[in-house]
Amino acid sequence: MTPIGRDGHFSSDVVARVLQLDAWNYVGGTYDSTTGVASLWSNGELAREQYIGVTEVASQHPVRVAVRAQDEDDPRYFAGRIACLQLYNYAMTQEQIVAARDACKESVFPTVPGQLLTTTTSSDIQTAYTCEWGTLHLSCAEGKTLLIMDATFGRASPDRYPACGCSVCSTNCRAASSLSVVRGACQGQQQCAVRADYFVFGGDPCLGVQKYLDTSYRCMTGVWLVRDPSWVVDSAGTPWAPGNGVTYDAAKALDGDTGTYWNPQEVWANCYIVLDLTASHTITRVAVNNYGDTIHDIAAFTLQKSQVGSPYDWEGAVTVTTVQGGTSQRQEFGGFEGTARYWRFLITETHSGWQPWLIELDLYGLLEG
Repeated sequence: MTPIGRDGHFSSDVVARVLQLDAWNYVGGTYDSTTGVASLWSNGELAREQYIGVTEVASQHPVRVAVRAQDEDDPRYFAGRIACLQLYNYAMTQEQIVAARDACKESVFPTVPGQLLTTTTSSDIQTAYTCEWGTLHLSCAEGKTLLIMDATFGRASPDRYPACGCSVCSTNCRAASSLSVVRGACQGQQQCAVRADYFVFGGDPCLGVQKYLDTSYRCMTGVWLVRDPSWVVDSAGTPWAPGNGVTYDAAKALDGDTGTYWNPQEVWANCYIVLDLTASHTITRVAVNNYGDTIHDIAAFTLQKSQVGSPYDWEGAVTVTTVQGGTSQRQEFGGFEGTARYWRFLITETHSGWQPWLIELDLYGLLEG
C-alpha cells in the first residue's frame, strides 16, 4: 500500500507478504491522518503497522486498485481476481474490518460451476461434494429428512475430487467444525445448502490448500413421536399437588394437553425427566413449550441418551442455551442426531433460577426408508 499526499508526495511502501496463492484473501488497508499510522490487514488480523507521517491523503484523484499506475508504460498489476471492494472515509478498527469482511462473504465470492457438484449413492448412504467457494445442496424426497452421517471441509486426499484441483495438497486437512456446521444447517431438514467457505467453518484449516466440502447422508422418514406419559420412568423433585385431585408430575409434559404442566417442587437446579421410549429411536429434533411467565421458563437444557437402562450411562446428544422465556409458544431445536432407547431431558438453567414449569416436551424420530 502506498498512500499519496495532496502535495503529490509518495509515502514509503507499506508491505506485508501474506497473500495465499490459489485462495481468496480478505485484505484491507487503513491510514489514520491524525497519527500518521498506516496498517495492513489480512483476513481480519493486523499484518503490518507502520508510521509514514502525517499528511492529507490525495483523495481528489482517482483511486487505483490492483494496478501500479495509470501510465501505459508501467505494466505492473495484480494478476488475480477481486470479488468485493469496499471504501470508507475513516480509518477502521479491527472490529469494523471484521464486520466489513462478513458483509462481503455472504454472496460476492464467485461460486464453483454447478457441474462440479456430484452426488452418488452406495446402498442407502448418499454422498455429495462441492469445491471450495461453491455451495453444497442436499435434498430428500418429499416426506423424508436429512440425517448427516459425516462431513469434511478441507482435503483428505490429493486424488479425491479432481475437479477441485490440487496444485497444493494436504492429506491431513479438516476443519474441526465440519460435522457440526453441516448438521446445524441440514439435520432434520428436507433440503439445505451449505457454502464451502472457510468463513462459515470458523477459519481456514490449511492455508493455501485447495479444499472441498463433502458429506455422507441418508434420507429418512421423520415424525414427531406420539407422546406417551408412560414413557416417564424417573424425574427430579416432588410434583406439585394443590389438593384438587390433580398432580403436576412429569407425565403432564407428555400428555399433549397445553393446559397442564410439570411443576417439580423442592428442586431448583438440574431438574430432569428420564424417558424409556420402549424401543431404540434415532432423535434429531426436540421441542419444548415453556409456561411463559419467564420466572419458571427454561433457559438452557441438555438432552442425553443411554444405551442401557438403570444404572444409565448418559451421553450428551445436544446442549441448548437459547430457549426463550416469556412465551408459551412451541420452540424447536435440531442440528444433532442420537440413537437410544433411554433419554434424559436435563434442565440446566431457568430464566430466574426458580424451578421449571414445563408444558410440553416433544421428540422428533427418524425411521429408515
